[in-house]
Amino acid sequence: MSSQLQFQFGRELLPEYSIRVSNRARRARIDVSPFGEVQVVIPSRFNKKRVPQFLFEHYGWLRRVLDQIEQRRQEQPELYRPRPREIVLHALGKSWRVSYRSGQHQRVKETSLDGEPLLMVREEDYRHHLQEWLHEKARNSLTPWLRRKSSELKLDFRSSQIRSQKTRWGSCSSRGIISLNRNLLFLPRYLVSYLFLHELCHTEFLNHSRRYWDLVAQFEPDFAQFERELQIAYQHVPLWAYPD
Repeated sequence: MSSQLQFQFGRELLPEYSIRVSNRARRARIDVSPFGEVQVVIPSRFNKKRVPQFLFEHYGWLRRVLDQIEQRRQEQPELYRPRPREIVLHALGKSWRVSYRSGQHQRVKETSLDGEPLLMVREEDYRHHLQEWLHEKARNSLTPWLRRKSSELKLDFRSSQIRSQKTRWGSCSSRGIISLNRNLLFLPRYLVSYLFLHELCHTEFLNHSRRYWDLVAQFEPDFAQFERELQIAYQHVPLWAYPD
């Protein structure tokens, strides 16, 4: 990946961006992170000198996306704090106030203050400690939840694992191993349940063929709406929860 670049193109100052060369990419594309980081992914044969022109051709779309992110930043400032004061796990219906203590023995301690749930976090390397806590929460809640959903749908899987992906909510391997993103805990409960359905149907069809979607539709006729919601569900995830 290259360092951040920025170019003046005509009267427009293109946003800072990085370039990633991908042997799997068939065509150039623009990826925008939930926090406004712009990356241009190009095939190995794509001339890097063409990247500013490619960005300019998609400038209108890119500007709208970045403006939407800035609007969210203003409307939901808590999501963009590197040091959260409150953590809300919508999938579990739980929330905690967060307090930071220097030299605390436990990395993260769940307790309460005035009857309200409280997380006491060791201040040193607090982000790492919070991510470890989140990972354990996901392992203890998402894994049994997936098993229950599997039993309900009568779609078996071999095993599951919790991961810290940046861009994928889940995946299913050819061996029937389902991977789940720990950040699912920030999503609404109904959306997590649908994601489980999506991945469990992949145990029957390892693709997005017509037969796959027909199977999904048997369980959830309005699957297209859920798919659209998943595409923008990153807006529920705070900055500190993303892996480095």
